[in-house]
Amino acid sequence: MSDLVRAGLVELHDGEPRVVGSQVDPGYLDGFLHASPNVRRSTSQSGSYRLDVKGARIPQRELPVQRRYGTAFLALRDMEREATRLAEAAKHLADLAREGLGTGDLEPDGT
Repeated sequence: MSDLVRAGLVELHDGEPRVVGSQVDPGYLDGFLHASPNVRRSTSQSGSYRLDVKGARIPQRELPVQRRYGTAFLALRDMEREATRLAEAAKHLADLAREGLGTGDLEPDGT
């Protein structure tokens, strides 16, 4: 990451990286920043996590390859977001069913 900053391809604003120009795909950068190897490097022995942006390792790849990775990383983020939304909806549904059973508004199936 520090090489990207020195080359003027990425700027850090309040510790957050921002792509400058069109030589680095933003999804590629974000995906690798949050990939396991960089997360492990940013997690202390006590378990606390603070992303080490400057020390993060971002592989050098051609822009078309970066875009493919960026698209894949963004798809994973969307899938995680949707899975979280679905889990929250399922929990809400279970809470409503539990409440209905508890109040007698719902009855269990007799089969």
